[in-house]
Amino acid sequence: CKLSEWIFEIDLSNYNKKLHFISPDSRYLTFNYTQTLQSLYAVPDENVFHIHGKSENPNSSLILGHGDNPIRQEKLNRYDADKDIRILQGEQSIAEYFKLSYKPTDRIISDNRDFFAALNEIDKVIVLGHSMSDVDMSYFKRIVQSVNLKNTVWQISYFSESDKIRLQHQLKKLGIKADMVCYAKIEHIDECNRLIHHHKQQNLFN
Repeated sequence: CKLSEWIFEIDLSNYNKKLHFISPDSRYLTFNYTQTLQSLYAVPDENVFHIHGKSENPNSSLILGHGDNPIRQEKLNRYDADKDIRILQGEQSIAEYFKLSYKPTDRIISDNRDFFAALNEIDKVIVLGHSMSDVDMSYFKRIVQSVNLKNTVWQISYFSESDKIRLQHQLKKLGIKADMVCYAKIEHIDECNRLIHHHKQQNLFN
């Protein structure tokens, strides 16, 4: 896998922009294929779950792709005798791409049910640098099901105001109350900690 080879060759030894609030004692679900948490922050392997695999060597198996079920794509691309053969061939190529690049999130969650079940004692979820796009929302839905929403505070990093608005929409879809969420730029995310103890009294996180 060319991607795995490229990731494996990434050198983190000279990286000095570390986030000081990353704790080796916390539990991490990462969508990152690299071992950044282990290498830069000394987080033990048992505390890091690489949901899509990790690049341990140039031949590591990594999960890539989208979450649009290829069966739905097949229905959209049914044979039509009136269509130009070139269009049909193009649609067949696209359908084949969807089959090959499909990311089976439901199966991934099922295969790792023990990890999600063990999140029942978590009272703070920090989302760093993730777009929370629809393709990965199944994972966040499973996290929501695992934790106690009434007592769990969410700290969400964003890059721009438009990004923040979109993230607010995604959190709302997950059923997370606005007064349980703190939004901040990634370099200031730890400032949310100063507000957490007030979350039951008033809405301070918007």
